[in-house]
Amino acid sequence: MFEYWFHAAAYLPVDDYRYYLPIMKGYRETRDIDNKFRKMITARILGEGLLMSKDFEAPPGHKSSGWWDWKPAKRAMESLFFAGELMIRERKEFQKVYDLAENVLPAHIEQSLPTAQERGDYYVRRMLTALGIAKARDIGYARGR
Repeated sequence: MFEYWFHAAAYLPVDDYRYYLPIMKGYRETRDIDNKFRKMITARILGEGLLMSKDFEAPPGHKSSGWWDWKPAKRAMESLFFAGELMIRERKEFQKVYDLAENVLPAHIEQSLPTAQERGDYYVRRMLTALGIAKARDIGYARGR
């Protein structure tokens, strides 16, 4: 299993990893990930090992106003997670523990981009397995971006 976003936060079969690569690629291509934070987070994980967002200090003057008001390092870690550069190794008391994807993903897992036909077939099979009987709009709900 690996943690990622399907139509909601989910634990997904690791053998299906390649079908999420286009979503990760799209995220990398359409979102601006702060390169300074990318390098800093990657270097710290390489040097220190697994990290959580609480391992990063908020910048001076940053005051969180609630659950989704993340400090810059947390925003960067989530962006790197959605882009497929980081993966969730485990959770500690609901906190995500991040690691580099290459440290988490088993070596035998297929990482080639699926064709559009393969992706379509996968999503239809996946949704029908989950729903049993469905309308086309139900199946299309969780289609890849």
